[in-house]
Amino acid sequence: MQRSNNLRPRQPHGQAPRRPLNREALAQPATKSTPQAIGSTPTPVSAHPQFQPTQPKHQIPKGDLWDRIWKDSDGRVVIFEMPNVWIIGWVILVSLSLVSTGNSQSVFWWLSLVPLVIWAYLEIFHGVNYFRRAVGLAGLLLVIAATFSLGIA
Repeated sequence: MQRSNNLRPRQPHGQAPRRPLNREALAQPATKSTPQAIGSTPTPVSAHPQFQPTQPKHQIPKGDLWDRIWKDSDGRVVIFEMPNVWIIGWVILVSLSLVSTGNSQSVFWWLSLVPLVIWAYLEIFHGVNYFRRAVGLAGLLLVIAATFSLGIA
C-alpha cells in the first residue's frame, strides 16, 4: 500500500516534526550574522578577517638566517618559553632520583628520560626557530649518550 505525499509519519509525543532538508541552503557559503544595511549583501564567513587561516606557531619565519635562528613567526626573539611541562616533569623526576635510595633511585632516573625525550622530540620537529630545534637535538643526543654510557654525558 502506498502512502500519499501529503501524509507525514507520526512524531513521538513532545518532539517537533522534522523539516525536509534544504539542500540549496547547505550549498551556499555561511554568512556573517550581523545586521546588514538594507540592500547590501551579507559578508561570507570566509572573507571575515577573524576567520582567516593563521600561520601555525611552529613554522619558522621567512627572512634572513639570523631571523630564522632567533625569532619566531611573530618576529619575537624566543630562547625559552614558560611553562615547559616536559622540562618541569624531568626536573621533578631527576630530583626524586637524587633524594631516593636503592632501586627507586634507578627507577626515577629511567623515568626522567621519558619527559626529556618527549621535550626533545617536540623541540626538534615543532620548535619555533632554529635555535630551539638545535637545543632539542642536543638534548636528544645527550639522552642517547647518557643511556648508552658513551662517556659524553
